[in-house]
This record gives sequence, structure tokens and C-alpha cells, in this order.
Amino acid sequence: MTEAEAFAALRDEIQTFDDENQLLRECLAALEEESRTYDPSLLPVPTPSVPDLPMSFREPKIDPPPEFDCKVSEYATFLDHCEFYFDNKPSMFLNNDKNKVSLVSSRLRGRAATWAHALCRTNPANPAFLSWFQFRSLMNSLFEDTYYLEQVRHDFRALK
Repeated sequence: MTEAEAFAALRDEIQTFDDENQLLRECLAALEEESRTYDPSLLPVPTPSVPDLPMSFREPKIDPPPEFDCKVSEYATFLDHCEFYFDNKPSMFLNNDKNKVSLVSSRLRGRAATWAHALCRTNPANPAFLSWFQFRSLMNSLFEDTYYLEQVRHDFRALK
């Protein structure tokens, strides 16, 4: 390729970039105009989707998870009970993290309840109240037994 051909190819590429840039500017202007007239109240309110369950399906009657009062040794079992309860009550908890967080919050006692209520009072719009994953992560950082895995390894070695 000669220098003139390389220069022409670069000029064509620059023109292509200019054309794309102009198109992007036009799209951006249209989006900005649309955002000025945007009315979120016109959007439908999303509802959690619940799978179609057979007419004969009845959720099992099970007790809610036990209360949790900050005993680190009982935290993993408490979470397991909660997850079991969520799995067996799909009409209430499937794809509904807010209900999961509400149930777990209602089962907290002592310092754990004080923590959850303080979190709610200081920031009621905290996204952790809408996300089971985020709420559980916050709880894990406070109540998870940091020595649990070490204890499991120790107990496993003791079986040999």
C-alpha cells in the first residue's frame, strides 16, 4: 500500500467515525429530549412473577424459622431454616426479596433486632431492604461465625 492509499484509507476511516459520532449525538439529543418529558407514573408497576402452580398444589404447613438472638454458633442454622422456609413457600417468597428480608427481620431478637431497626431508621431507602442477597451479606458481616470452617476442618480430621 502506498502512502497515498494509506492516507486515503485513514481519511475514509475518519469520515466513518465522524458519521458515527454525528449519529450518536443525534441519538443522545433525542434521549435527552425524551428524558425531559419522562413520566414514571405512566409505567406499569412490576409485579413479582410466580410460576403457575398446579391447582392441587398446596404449600406445606411448616413453622417459621426460629428467632435469632445473636448467638454466632446458631447463625448458620438460622439462615438454613430461613432458606428452607423460602423454598417451601414459593407463593410468598419466590422472586420477592422484600418479603424475605421482612420475614428475617421479624425473626431477629436482641442486638440483631436492634441492628436491623437502626439500619431501617437511619436509611429507610437502603437497598438492602429490597435485596435478600445484600441484607444477608450485611448480616454475614456481623453474625457469621468466622471460625466455622476451621471448626468443620477440625471435626473432620477428628473423624479419621
